[in-house]
Amino acid sequence: MARPAEYEYVVIEGNTIAMQSNQKMNAIRVPIKQDESIQTTNVEIRDNTIELAYYGEKANMNTGVYISESQGNYNVIGNRIKTLNKLGANECIYDRNIDMGSVSNVTRSNNLCINYN
Repeated sequence: MARPAEYEYVVIEGNTIAMQSNQKMNAIRVPIKQDESIQTTNVEIRDNTIELAYYGEKANMNTGVYISESQGNYNVIGNRIKTLNKLGANECIYDRNIDMGSVSNVTRSNNLCINYN
C-alpha cells in the first residue's frame, strides 16, 4: 500500500491572482483536492492579493481561500481578497471544518475581504 504524500510547513505567499469566469472559482485551495492520499499540515497563506469576478447566470460561490482539510494547522494572514458576483454568493475565506460541524483549525488575522454584488 502506498504511503500518503505529506506536505509540512507550506507557505503560500505574495501571489497576485486575478480570475474572471462564468464557473465556480477557488483562488487558493488547500489541499488542491479532497483526497486521502494527500496530507497537508502547518500551512501559512499570507500577503496574497486575490480578485475574482464571476459573470455566470446561475448561483455559484467564489472563494478566495478554501481550506478543505481537517488535519493540520492553517494560518491565513494579511491577504487582500475582492470578489465580484452579481448573484451574491461570495466567501473570502472558507473553512470546511465549520460546515462539517467540527472545530476550526484555521487562524485568521489582518485579512481584508471585500464582496461586491
